[in-house]
Amino acid sequence: MSVTETAPPTDLPYPHNPRRTSGRAVLVVGMHRSGTSALSRVLNLLGCFLPEGLVQGDVFNERGYWEVQAIADLNERILNGFGQDWYAWEALPADVLASPVYDVLGDHAERLTATLFGGQSLILLKDPRISRLLPVWENLLTKGGFEPHVVCAVRSPAEVAASLLRRNGANPSVSQLVWLRYMLDAERDSRHLPRSFQTYSGLLADWRACVARLSAQMGFEFPARSARVEVDIDAFLTGGLRHHVEATDSSAAAPVYSDWVRSAYAILLKWAEQGEDASDHAALDELRNAFDAATQTFARPIFEQAKHGHSLYLQLEEARSIGAKLEQAELLLSQRTQELGEAIEKRDELDAACRQNAEDAAARNQQAADYDERVQDLLAKLAASDAVASDLESKIASQAGLLQARVAQAEKVAAEKGELSDQLREMHGRLAASEASLNEKSVLLGEVQRLLKHA
Repeated sequence: MSVTETAPPTDLPYPHNPRRTSGRAVLVVGMHRSGTSALSRVLNLLGCFLPEGLVQGDVFNERGYWEVQAIADLNERILNGFGQDWYAWEALPADVLASPVYDVLGDHAERLTATLFGGQSLILLKDPRISRLLPVWENLLTKGGFEPHVVCAVRSPAEVAASLLRRNGANPSVSQLVWLRYMLDAERDSRHLPRSFQTYSGLLADWRACVARLSAQMGFEFPARSARVEVDIDAFLTGGLRHHVEATDSSAAAPVYSDWVRSAYAILLKWAEQGEDASDHAALDELRNAFDAATQTFARPIFEQAKHGHSLYLQLEEARSIGAKLEQAELLLSQRTQELGEAIEKRDELDAACRQNAEDAAARNQQAADYDERVQDLLAKLAASDAVASDLESKIASQAGLLQARVAQAEKVAAEKGELSDQLREMHGRLAASEASLNEKSVLLGEVQRLLKHA
């Protein structure tokens, strides 16, 4: 797991008011692989502030862990100070706050808390290790002006063990002991605080009902709930989050301590579904005392055996990984060989295509040369035609000049003919007049002759 170097998304619906110096702190506790990440993201979307420096998601938790790396590192350092780590199941000292370990890390823890959460009114702390260090964080948050509220995620110890086997190669029997330690510590150290127990399966099945019970049990409503936020939560809690489901609790077939695991799980599951019953506290205390007594005798040998077994598991996983890599390399080599053969075939096809293209280009070049020759011949013929046309134009121009002269002469003759026609008409007029006069005179002469004849 690695740390993000950027701030959380700017659209997260949490309040920001740097002038506030007190508020509520919601601590999400429970064993690793119990759904604490999914529960934390839901609470974050509903308005609980998370600072930057979040642990990034990975193949085991692709949608994120929603916890601060600096807090997880601090918790691991505290556990290391007591000779333990996140996978230990031995009891811690009765008063962690009075231990030399806390003397060394206490100031740093207070500064870290102030830096991460100062000025916020509703904050969220999530790291499964807090289950074992609740007195530490209650003290830190109270000093910082926050009222602690605890939400405990409950999941079948068999499912948790299966998930840890997949992620860490952890021995399932030891994982159930670690589950028991986390849950018993978280339950005992949060009895005096406002708290709620929620199952991972219930969260995935109906988160709205879980949030309603949680709000009622802790005494406040979440400020950022809206239709948009509900859509975001629905999208976040879609299928694929839960990889291990046990129809029954397989711890029934485990050694004697399975009675402790089954009894604790039965009580916590009942609380998550029906509400906490204070009459169960005595049974849990009795169970815890028996577990603590056995731990003093068997914890270290079992831990060393589990550590050795885990080492062998890691070696086996490494061998399997190497074998898988070899198989992958062989497959890759086969693929590369096939790709090389296909590439050679493709090259041959390209060579043949290139040769064909070269032949086609030569043919096209010959066609172009033939076209050039024809064009030159046509250009020569065009030049000869231009000469003939020029000569014709010259002759036409000469004939046009002669025609113009003849037209002028014809126009002149026509003009002269017009004058003669006028004179001829005039003469005809005179002749007609003479004829008329002559006719009159002939009539008179005939009349004179008639008169002379009768005289």
